[in-house]
Amino acid sequence: MRALLIGCWLLAGVPSVKAATRRVAVVVGSNAGKSDQKPLRFAETDAGKIARLLVELGGVEQPDLLLLQGRGSADLEKALASAQTKIELWRREPTDRVMLLFYFSGHSDGVALELGRDRFLFSDLRDRLRKAQADVNVAIVDSCRSGGLLASKGGVPGPAFEIRLTDNLSSTGEVMLTSSAANEVALESQEIGGSFFTHHLLSGLRGGADLSGDGRVTLYEIYQYAYSRTITDTAATVVGAQHPAFDYSLAGQGELVLAETTPSTAILELPELDRALIVDVARDQVVGEVTGTSSHRIALAAGEYGITLWSGKRTASGRVSLASGSHLQLEWSSLSDLSAKKGARKGEEEQVVRKTNTPFSVTFMVAGGLARGAARDPGLVGSGRVAAHFGDATGLWLAVDASYGKGQHFQESAASFWAGYRVGAQVSRVTASAGMALGAGGVAQNLTGSGGGWSGTVAAAPWLGLELRLTEVVSLVAEGQFSVTLMRQDGRLAVTWLPAGFVGLGVRFP
Repeated sequence: MRALLIGCWLLAGVPSVKAATRRVAVVVGSNAGKSDQKPLRFAETDAGKIARLLVELGGVEQPDLLLLQGRGSADLEKALASAQTKIELWRREPTDRVMLLFYFSGHSDGVALELGRDRFLFSDLRDRLRKAQADVNVAIVDSCRSGGLLASKGGVPGPAFEIRLTDNLSSTGEVMLTSSAANEVALESQEIGGSFFTHHLLSGLRGGADLSGDGRVTLYEIYQYAYSRTITDTAATVVGAQHPAFDYSLAGQGELVLAETTPSTAILELPELDRALIVDVARDQVVGEVTGTSSHRIALAAGEYGITLWSGKRTASGRVSLASGSHLQLEWSSLSDLSAKKGARKGEEEQVVRKTNTPFSVTFMVAGGLARGAARDPGLVGSGRVAAHFGDATGLWLAVDASYGKGQHFQESAASFWAGYRVGAQVSRVTASAGMALGAGGVAQNLTGSGGGWSGTVAAAPWLGLELRLTEVVSLVAEGQFSVTLMRQDGRLAVTWLPAGFVGLGVRFP
């Protein structure tokens, strides 16, 4: 308990109104990890939210904030060096107190941060933070680890997988917050658009944890709020609860204020409710959550916000505009009642989100290739395909093919529609699939000087597919099928073998 409480130095906003404290922050978010890791969706977004809060409420001046989103280890080295230079300048004033805050959201293997294909060792990070010579160093690592990965190493998901920057924090003024993790599906929520832990950390510091109502969020308040709500929310996932852990080596005593409203802060006060989500309309991002047991006052920057409230079976939604320094008391009557439009209660909707966090996806493909013509002349014909693959490696696929070939005395055109199901597996950036498809279409043939004819076609085809992910969205796709086709030839029905192959580009949504 003592380690957890003291560890909540993590965002130390205002240690004392009498102390002259300078703060520099290095905030890092990376959706991409090693090639065998599925990219996260919200790590870079979470870093941006943390950065904005530090400027709005955490006492960090904008020029002293270094935000890296989707960058590599070389950029992190430069940012840490820049932070050290600032601290050396501030040190010329001996009465100033200096804090260095480091935040990371993304993948890690328990030994290093993963920045795309780059790795930044925790031991190197520890050394860089110490060399900066700040009075207090704070390191926050909100990092995902898969329960499946633990099982593959012979273990099972445990209660607290801790990522340690160092085993022995011997110097005074060092704080470490680590995040146990399952896989990114359990840790990230589409509804809140971020990781559970960072979401509750932000909500608490914006006022959800301010149970005293004095406009300040203290160490004890943020611990009670962020720690308990992270465990509660992640316990509802199929992987199991996430347990944040803290380690520290700090000198000094007394209550610590982590975030504090300023004269320019807008205050939104909410009515009695079970739960509320607040969305920044300009950024289309969830910036805070309030529950029935938390403070109903939330501190925000001036702007327009979307509000959704739940209470029992009642749901209401609307928008508010907040001016700098304003205080708005929101009432249920000022919002649109959505209760009649909702088919499920809030708790039921949230359960669906958590149990089906793997987002629905579809990959659209445009490809070209070759197919065997129905006639011996022209033999191989040029073919094109437009296809849609639903899901990642396993799922339904639909395609439309069109082909045209021309020989010395013969022309052939064909088109067909295909529907099938595939089963596959992903290894690193490569996905391999196999399946079956059924198709229907037609073939038109023309012999020079002798007229022509056409025939409908019905086909069944074993199907193979290979996909190489070039980026998170774009893939190189290759497909081959070996269709057995029923059609009319020489005035009678016949079965013929018409294989085809395609290579193209796929684009994934969302």
